[in-house]
Amino acid sequence: MSNLIINKGSGKYTILSLGIALFLVMFFLTFVFLKDTSDVGNNIETVILVELENQHPSNITEIIESELTQIEGIDKIEIEFIDSKNAPSFFNKEIQKVLLNQNAFKNILKGTFFNKLTVQQKQSVSMVASKLGKHISGISLHENMSSSKTIQFNYAIISLPFLIICLGFCSIIIAGTIKSDLSLNQLEVKRSILAGMDPKVLYSGMYKQSFEYFSKSIVIAIILYISTFYLICHFLKLNFSELSVYIYLKPIFTSILIIAIGLYLITKFKVSRFLKSI
Repeated sequence: MSNLIINKGSGKYTILSLGIALFLVMFFLTFVFLKDTSDVGNNIETVILVELENQHPSNITEIIESELTQIEGIDKIEIEFIDSKNAPSFFNKEIQKVLLNQNAFKNILKGTFFNKLTVQQKQSVSMVASKLGKHISGISLHENMSSSKTIQFNYAIISLPFLIICLGFCSIIIAGTIKSDLSLNQLEVKRSILAGMDPKVLYSGMYKQSFEYFSKSIVIAIILYISTFYLICHFLKLNFSELSVYIYLKPIFTSILIIAIGLYLITKFKVSRFLKSI
């Protein structure tokens, strides 16, 4: 009976379409699931804000960068110099609550460490500030979410409507294919039922066909998912290999579970409707 109801013409389209839809669900769920800071590895960045005295060496940026990179465990720091002309707008946006000596009209250095500093490292940073005290009028050190975490959070909010659309898209593909296959074989099914066929055989055949399509679409979805996620990590400069395996497994298994349950319910509903109509 399962051979009777398989429509091979629509199979390739269904597998490809369902695979793409499943991939989109996986992709969106990845960002929805990223709640904890531990999920994206080193997504905490430490920012040092230095307010400079009016009289300071012209190479103060190089001096501070050299001193900070000598601290054990700090290999890289990004230094940005903001002169007094641009300080007011920058001050209002980023420094107002954290700068110890709040003067918006002095030159400012913003240093970004792309990791969370230890207590010992923070103490070493304070010692650097003391060493350069005559050139500095204010300094602060604080931690915030890195840009990758911000992108993740915003994307999760924006992606929710698309997630719903993709789930609906999966349902339409499944329902449409089942209806098409049943309609194309309606005459054969009627004859089989009149001959005494148990309707459970029809259910069994359709379940087998639907999950055969689904299993093949999973392969397509996972290939697309891993490839796309690798490119995203490359773009955000995240280490793909160091990220927790749960980042990949949670959206993959959740998507498969959601679609599998939907596949079962839709198949049962469409076959029941079909049996009542004949």
